Amino acid sequence: MNFNLNKCALVLIVLLTAISSTFPANAQINSAPAPAQGTPCDRGCLTGFVDQYLAALVAHDPRKLPLAEDVVFTENAVRLNLGQALWSTATGLGSFKIYAADPYSNQAGFIGVVMENGAPKILALRLQIKNGKIKEIETFVARNILDRDFPRSLATREAKPIWGETLQASESVSRTEMIGAANQYFEGVEQNTGEIVPFDQSCNRTENGLQTTNNPALTPPGGKGGGVNFGAMGCKEQFNSGSINQWTMPERHFWMVDEQHGIVFGVFMFTVSGKPNPTSPGGLTPRQPEPWTRPVAEMFKIKNGRIYEIEALVGTQLAYGTHSGW
Repeated sequence: MNFNLNKCALVLIVLLTAISSTFPANAQINSAPAPAQGTPCDRGCLTGFVDQYLAALVAHDPRKLPLAEDVVFTENAVRLNLGQALWSTATGLGSFKIYAADPYSNQAGFIGVVMENGAPKILALRLQIKNGKIKEIETFVARNILDRDFPRSLATREAKPIWGETLQASESVSRTEMIGAANQYFEGVEQNTGEIVPFDQSCNRTENGLQTTNNPALTPPGGKGGGVNFGAMGCKEQFNSGSINQWTMPERHFWMVDEQHGIVFGVFMFTVSGKPNPTSPGGLTPRQPEPWTRPVAEMFKIKNGRIYEIEALVGTQLAYGTHSGW
């Protein structure tokens, strides 16, 4: 498997997918989805809206959807008219699909593969439903797909069974505790430590279809950089490696909490200033010497208050300071 340092940098970017229990003063945080307004929509209702959306998307016809008059649509942090961007290029769906449903806030979520002019891309989707109509549509499309760099097929990938598991009563914690567990992930990124993150020992993370933890095949050519095989490490080991403290997350949105399946889903704007960080390994030499912002949509699987699995869409690199559009 070919792998170079640029790909390694992209792998490290995924670690930006974290959150904090103590939010920075300058961070824009949506930490708790608001209660639903209007007619309730249960789990089947919400996932049904996702399927309607995907079918209409591939048909290139938003008129097939029950839309609110004031519907708002964004793709990759830009407000657009429905019918633009992926709406004109989507040509099919892959087999990889993960759904999230939050009847409390009448929101539905999805991460999966969409074919764009025949090529597999990762789509993250949030729908807000009000009175039987779609009021908000937020999407992120990862077009810098690792599949073109690695000999594997995103189009035929299947979701890990853990995402479809219903939590037992003994495994459930409150919505606040679920968000708090995901929140600690980001605090661990900023503080460069895994000791404060409630990782389960079995934790794994997948980014744009590629498992980036416990994966020795991610070793760069020429051997282990600095004697460390970052990709072969587990979630906690990577956080404790001293390699992830260059990023901040100034804008964080927890989209929804799927209490039945133990999923917290949101989008987080990873930001690099490009400034030297004297506390990072290597002293004053920044790993990422240019300022940029990159959206990362992430699902956290949480059982017993611990993080068992992370599924991430690492989006296109954007101009420094770009906001999510919401």
